[in-house]
Amino acid sequence: LMMGYVAGLGDKYAYYYSSEEASLRNDSLAGSGQGMGIIVVQHPDSGNIYVKNVYHEGPADKAGIKVGDEITAIDSVSVTERGYQQSVTDIIRELGETVTVTVLRDGKTRDIKVEYSRFIAQTVFGQMLDSGVAYVEITSFNGGTYTQFKNTVDILVSEGAKGIIFDLRGNGGGTVNSVTQMVDYLCPEGVIMTAK
Repeated sequence: LMMGYVAGLGDKYAYYYSSEEASLRNDSLAGSGQGMGIIVVQHPDSGNIYVKNVYHEGPADKAGIKVGDEITAIDSVSVTERGYQQSVTDIIRELGETVTVTVLRDGKTRDIKVEYSRFIAQTVFGQMLDSGVAYVEITSFNGGTYTQFKNTVDILVSEGAKGIIFDLRGNGGGTVNSVTQMVDYLCPEGVIMTAK
């Protein structure tokens, strides 16, 4: 019933969350995550699950999964046979449960067992480029994003960054507070935003 009321608003940014969904959403906005701790996309050539980012100190990181790995099977079921979307769904487990993923790295496959647990969701990923310009990807805005952002920028500046590219492509949004803190750090003078 409530879902119908919210849909009737005609506002594409209005959503209804069940109590369970709201709890997960609040955890996400607070900066805590649960699960494996990776960001994935479909590999354009093989169709496998390509690991784009790995959350620092998350379950996948602790198990040894690395950026650039291709997940070719989940619990011995091939990703290409099962299909990418269904495989991404299949990889989800409850807290405390485990999953065995087959990973292709440097032309060799290996099985890695990952136990699902809570972790601090990493939303800021930075690196120095060969040109001396730093690259910072921000995947969402939550309660931990500002601290990660400040630490990342400070490190890159201390390493001699001549400039910084901020990549917000695919960012799912989040809290206004974390965004204003980040902008305030970069531009301490003047009005950051107004709302009506």
